[in-house]
Amino acid sequence: MKILKILKVFIYNYSIIAIILMTLAILSPTGIIYYENNIYIKIIETLMSAITITYLLSSILLKVEHIKEVSKI
Repeated sequence: MKILKILKVFIYNYSIIAIILMTLAILSPTGIIYYENNIYIKIIETLMSAITITYLLSSILLKVEHIKEVSKI
């Protein structure tokens, strides 16, 4: 049972991080203008989007695995 509690906290934290990263990715095209060259902005946007997608997919995967385990019991 302790593992399930840790897993729930882990999934919850992944969801919060994903929401924060999506917000930053949405705001970054106009919010980040500190560099003279715009290529840095595009690289940051791409990295944020990739990390966000990774967090969301891993969160979904963990939830699906949890549902499968619960349905077996």
